[in-house]
Amino acid sequence: MLFAVAPIAAQEPEAAPAEEEDYILLEEELEIAERLEEYVDEYNTLTLEISLTPSESLDALGKQADVVGRKANLYLQSKLEAISLSDTLLSLTAEVQALNQMVADSIESQKVKLKAISEFKKAQNVIAMSDTLFNSLLDKAEKYSYTEQTADQLAEVQSKSQLEFQSIQELYQNAAGALAFMPSLERRYEEMKTRFLKLQKLNDDIQKTAYKPLIERVKDWLLGIAAVSIILMFINMVVSKIQAIQKMKESAKKAKELLERQSSDIPEI
Repeated sequence: MLFAVAPIAAQEPEAAPAEEEDYILLEEELEIAERLEEYVDEYNTLTLEISLTPSESLDALGKQADVVGRKANLYLQSKLEAISLSDTLLSLTAEVQALNQMVADSIESQKVKLKAISEFKKAQNVIAMSDTLFNSLLDKAEKYSYTEQTADQLAEVQSKSQLEFQSIQELYQNAAGALAFMPSLERRYEEMKTRFLKLQKLNDDIQKTAYKPLIERVKDWLLGIAAVSIILMFINMVVSKIQAIQKMKESAKKAKELLERQSSDIPEI
């Protein structure tokens, strides 16, 4: 007896198991995460170097940060689809972008800080060494004020003094900016301020210097002597009053002691 053999249907190729797809996606995610963490490490290294880098080398450090930023952006663009499917990768991407901006801001901030400190030191040195200059200019101004014939020389001295002081004033004002970065400079700033005010007074005296006839100078000299005499007279008067009060106190004290002794000598009844 013959049996009919049914034709065997062609079998379709089996689809790749879901587990295999998940494994491939996981591998890609781990690879991307590893690369992003490398960028994070590079930015962290740059961040540590910023505070140790001198001002003349900060531009070079900034270029290093730019190179890291360009590499990171190119890589992120090539992996956008995979990154969008993973919260972990999205978080790492945000961290890389935040670090990129933070490093750029820190470098600029460090440039401003170092510039401010440099200007502070410059102002401190210039102001400390300018006493001699302004005292010399004041001497010249007084010398040229003796006669009308030297009026032009006096004007030149006054102009030089004003220009020098304006330059120093600008340095002094800029120096104040360093206090925001280094409060420890406050004491040195106060010392600088004291010197600056002395220079300001010298410059004011130079600008006020003008020609005076001899008779006017004699009058000023006499008035100066008179003022000193009045002050001395007032001081002597005050001293005399104080001495008189002290003598009155001593006399009262002695009288009181005498009365006490006399009262103690009276016999009791």
